[in-house]
Amino acid sequence: MLRAHTQAMPFGGPEGTLVSGYAPNPPLVLHLLLGWGLLNGLAQRMIEVIKAPIETKIIEETKPPPPPPPENLPPPPKFAPPPPSFVPPPEVNVNPPPTPAPTITTTTVGRPGHFERPGLRAHG
Repeated sequence: MLRAHTQAMPFGGPEGTLVSGYAPNPPLVLHLLLGWGLLNGLAQRMIEVIKAPIETKIIEETKPPPPPPPENLPPPPKFAPPPPSFVPPPEVNVNPPPTPAPTITTTTVGRPGHFERPGLRAHG
């Protein structure tokens, strides 16, 4: 028959209490150390170290040596121009459009300076 484990753990209190299995929380410890450092003026000392004069130098870029001249290279190949392209004529017979019929125009000649309205007759 199996028995429940009721003995206290060797590193803490009885099971189920806050003391049993306690491990420090790393972010909490980090924040506590950071707060302690700020209160003791460690931040001011860090700023003084960072404020030290900065030395700068302008360094000119070194140019690489020119490439060696080519040695007895064969002449470049001569390329002939491509032959003219051949476009075959279309196989579709296209009929020219028919010539339009002449337009009939009529001109009526009236009396000069006389204008008649349609439906009205001039007296006179």
